[in-house]
Amino acid sequence: SQLTSAMEKNREKLIDTLLPSAMSNPPAHWRKHIESNPNEDTMRKMLNNEIIHVSGSPSQLVNQMKIKLVFKAVTYELLSDEKFMMVAKEALPGLPELHTEYDAAKAKDIND
Repeated sequence: SQLTSAMEKNREKLIDTLLPSAMSNPPAHWRKHIESNPNEDTMRKMLNNEIIHVSGSPSQLVNQMKIKLVFKAVTYELLSDEKFMMVAKEALPGLPELHTEYDAAKAKDIND
């Protein structure tokens, strides 16, 4: 609904901007569909239809959207990201931690 509202608002702005030019010099492919001296309402409708035809409707745009998730590698940035770590812990519940960070080299435990 937000996309629809934004597209309608932008279309209206575009129509307001293009209307004076379209009134004085209508596109050639419109001339067979309009009278010789078209009124503003007719030209607004023609512009509106043309913009919808060119840009598509919100439902067409959303239906064509696809998301593909591909993990290429786990980076330090991902290991520092709280959201990633939360998802990783849910996906790998048997793994106590994905990485451990130290300021210096880890000391060797005597019992190891």
